[in-house]
Parts: sequence; C-alpha cells; structure tokens
Amino acid sequence: MLAPFSRIVVDKKEEQKFIRRALRRHPLEYMEALWGQVRGDILYICAFVKLDHKATRKNLKYEEEELDEHEEDAEENGLHLIGSIHSHPNCEDNDVGFSETDLATLQESQETVMGICVVQTTKTDKVTGVKTRLKRKVVHVAYWPTVKPLLAIRPDSQPTTKRGYKLAKKKKSRR
Repeated sequence: MLAPFSRIVVDKKEEQKFIRRALRRHPLEYMEALWGQVRGDILYICAFVKLDHKATRKNLKYEEEELDEHEEDAEENGLHLIGSIHSHPNCEDNDVGFSETDLATLQESQETVMGICVVQTTKTDKVTGVKTRLKRKVVHVAYWPTVKPLLAIRPDSQPTTKRGYKLAKKKKSRR
C-alpha cells in the first residue's frame, strides 16, 4: 500500500476516456487498472490502463496475477499501480455503492484505491414506485481508499481486559 494520502487528483481526460470505453461495453461491466503516484499527501491518478477480465451484466472476473503484471509495468513507466476502477451498469438513482464482492475484493487485494463508475439508465419514482427509462445514460465516478483492518498485537504476558479495567477504575477514583 502507498503512503497515506488525504486527497485524490484524477486526470480528467484519462477518466473521460475510461468512461467512453465503459459506455461502449455497456450493459456489461468493464474494468481497468489505475496507475499514478503519491506526492506529499496527494494521490495522483495519471493513467487508466486496460485490464484483462471477463464480464457479465452483474459481475466481472480477473486474475490477481494481472494486477502483479500491472504493478511491474507501471513501475517501468515511473508510476505505481494504485488500484482498479470498474463500472456498475444499470444502476438506479446514481447509487455509487459497493457490492458485497467489491467490499471483499477491497479488503483482500493489493489495491490502494477502488473506483466505481455508475451508469444509470433508469429512475424509479419515489412516490409511485414506477420505473422509467432515462433518455440519456447518467454517469458518476467515485473513488475509495482501501480499508484494511489493523493488526492488533496482544502480548501473552498480560491479559488486556484486566489491565484495561484497572486503568478505567483509576480514572474514576481521580475524579
């Protein structure tokens, strides 16, 4: 994982090219690798690079080794593999949310960032519940940093609950 960052700056032209490629493959999902670099506390996404994958309307599959190859190729070009971006075709109400598969992938992979490109083609009326087809596809892209659980180190010599209880008791007695 790359150094901590507080903002993401995306090359707008490259992102627009990705969106066009994703729309050409619509209604299938589409995926690419994200290459970039971290300078200070800013992550720069500079390139969207094609990634071999198999896609359906509801999911996609790729080999983890494919990301390893992208890691090497990015470094040869002076960049780093930042993560991946994929489309969620046929979403309603521009919902840029994770699927259960996205959440699992995000925690298990070597990615620093995951991008999701939502393609909305229908809208449901909140009052009547009637679904209508939109005249134009609406696209929204969002990026999330990888969230991995922290490794908790618990020395065997002292049980943490007893010690924590004693500390809490001390604080109360000071009041």
